[in-house]
Amino acid sequence: MYNWRYPDVLRLEEFPSNTSVSFLLNIETALECEIISKADFVDIFPKKLKQGNNTVSVIISPISDNICVFGEIDLVCEEETKRIIFNGKSKALPKGYYDNKVLFDANGAFENIKPAENTKLTKGQNVSVNNLVKKDINVKLDWLSNLQELDVETFTFILDEDFLIESRKDFIFFGNPESNGVSYSKNDRTVTLKLKEIKENAKKIIIAYNLYKSDNSFKKIHLPNIKIIIDNVEFYTFPLSLQDCQTVIGIEFYLTKSGWRLNAIGAEYDAPFESLCSECGILSSSP
Repeated sequence: MYNWRYPDVLRLEEFPSNTSVSFLLNIETALECEIISKADFVDIFPKKLKQGNNTVSVIISPISDNICVFGEIDLVCEEETKRIIFNGKSKALPKGYYDNKVLFDANGAFENIKPAENTKLTKGQNVSVNNLVKKDINVKLDWLSNLQELDVETFTFILDEDFLIESRKDFIFFGNPESNGVSYSKNDRTVTLKLKEIKENAKKIIIAYNLYKSDNSFKKIHLPNIKIIIDNVEFYTFPLSLQDCQTVIGIEFYLTKSGWRLNAIGAEYDAPFESLCSECGILSSSP
């Protein structure tokens, strides 16, 4: 039997202004339900909760400095609606905030999760992910809004020691959504990596994004960012600063003597996407 265990009030306290921020909840629900934000500057993930324990991310869009925020989050099921009130204040130099700050923990789900000193990656930064080899690493491109509806496609290249694909199976996209420890879900633009299942001679994994139509551009996308999600928790976010381009090399995972590392690239690729494929060997006579 499960009970309802959720906070009546979420006190966000101080959080950074002019940037997207995230908080975590662990709540217990007696029934399946939807979780809905009544504030347009707050997004919730996931939006549907199962009966039992649920890890929930609360993401707040960038807010100007020194603004008090109030709002409501509803847990909606067929029989009733539960309400959670939240409040907080944006500050340029907030006290006590860290990315994925835990606001409520119904069942000790976050007891072993320590606040990260800095989970927001900058361009060119690289970090070790060797401690995540046994985990599913989910890489998702997200954004706040589009100026128009754009069709963004995700492509993953598994490269060998020569930094070329060995087989067309090593090119993961909507037409080949799963191979060699990498899978792709077009519905939510997420690439999932199982590093322990990656082929032995793989040395680098590149994840790139492309817009098909020639009149489209990434500058039409507002606040794009790449999220690295482990067990429904955002471990890293990588905000992208993009101009008038159709192809972006987002991130890469590469193997060193000490294990796997993640490199935040965020580079605009000026040549046609086919040129990137050619550089990686995709247009060669691979089987």
